[in-house]
Amino acid sequence: MNSSYLALIATSGVLVLLLLITRLRVPPFLALLAVSVMVGLIAGMSPAAVLTAMESGLGGTMGHVALIIPLGAIIGKMIEYCGGAADLAQLLSEKVGLQRAALAVTIAAFFVGMPVFFEVSVMMLMPVMYGLAGTTHRNLITYTLPVCTVLLIVHGLLPPHPGAATTSALLGVDMGRVLLWGVPIAALTSVALWWVTLFLTRREYSLSETVVREIRLAAKKPAVNVGSASVPSAARLTIFLVLAPVLLILGGTLLVPVLSPRSIPWSLASLSSSPVISLLTTIGLGTLLLRRRVPLQAGTVQTIVGEAVQTVAMVVLITGAGGAFAKVLITSGVGSALAQSLAKLGLPIIGLGFLLTMLLRALQGPTTVALITAAGILSPAIQGLHLDSNHLALLCIAMGTGGIACSHVNDAGFWIFTRLSGLGIRDGLRTWTVASCAAGLAGYSLTLAAWYAIGRQ
Repeated sequence: MNSSYLALIATSGVLVLLLLITRLRVPPFLALLAVSVMVGLIAGMSPAAVLTAMESGLGGTMGHVALIIPLGAIIGKMIEYCGGAADLAQLLSEKVGLQRAALAVTIAAFFVGMPVFFEVSVMMLMPVMYGLAGTTHRNLITYTLPVCTVLLIVHGLLPPHPGAATTSALLGVDMGRVLLWGVPIAALTSVALWWVTLFLTRREYSLSETVVREIRLAAKKPAVNVGSASVPSAARLTIFLVLAPVLLILGGTLLVPVLSPRSIPWSLASLSSSPVISLLTTIGLGTLLLRRRVPLQAGTVQTIVGEAVQTVAMVVLITGAGGAFAKVLITSGVGSALAQSLAKLGLPIIGLGFLLTMLLRALQGPTTVALITAAGILSPAIQGLHLDSNHLALLCIAMGTGGIACSHVNDAGFWIFTRLSGLGIRDGLRTWTVASCAAGLAGYSLTLAAWYAIGRQ
């Protein structure tokens, strides 16, 4: 079967996937599985071979991320339980003053968003922003636009968020290496985004009556909802929960190459560099600290774990289905053929990764699905390039920047932002969509600069 025909199959499969998700509203999990079967059969694979490839891809991907995603969600639920997000925002506001409260809560969002999913982070911080808007008498969009966009940046670029975690798994790059490059790039992208939001929020925006009422109610309370009064140190606990896994992974990744192999320090560093071990360690220590600060009732920890796992169950299934689709693309030769066709454009692999992911993001919406699909398509070409670990990590980040751009009406994040901010569709496009595009382009520019700064491959 010639490469042009295989490339046509891959393109058709992606278009059918987009149609199922965006027009027919088929759940992404089912849509990915259905398209995987269709692409495999049309590409000439036997039914048994298709099922074997799907099982291998789903099992391999879930074996890598099915622990990481729930563990990250448990940390997020612990932060939510102790009221740490609000307390952290209050602490930062006290340090910089209410006039700079927007900057303070945006900084808090960057750290809170590292282990906590986008939707959960927004819901955790929204009462804080309502209170600040009511107290400072500034338009709510002044707070929600930078905060939500920074949460989107972290969601698209950094593990253990599912898109970044799965992309690193499919491309065979260590998550610690992705974090090593991703954290500074995400931070610099957030700084650039802050100045963009200052420009976008200069004008006043009309808010819905529901949101105006929420702001008025919040203004009758303290300036910031600090959560439970029995948790005065929730901010410090939150800082520990969000920074500990990142520091453990980064520290282990940096120490392993310089320590004597098979020594005790080398073994400890190797364990620390594992996202699963780092997250488990953080949860264990966080539970002990939480017990010291909050009188936990019997079964509270089990409830936290149960609620966290329940919220991410579908995310894990979608991630696994994305892995099944990627494996079918690789096994059938479809992914290789499409990658060869894209290579004819003459762009470097980092440019192809960014553009393909951004296109999929614009067409079908969810960042995670766009990243998984793009990684499956490009992985055959990437394997043949023999990139080193640093370039592979930067490629993952570049694809993540494509995955955060072009958020509009087919993306759940667009509706979460506009509804909770009280904006109409037109104002949402003027603010959220423009900000997401600016964040994607800024992040890609920084990643591209790093790509060539460490030596072109």
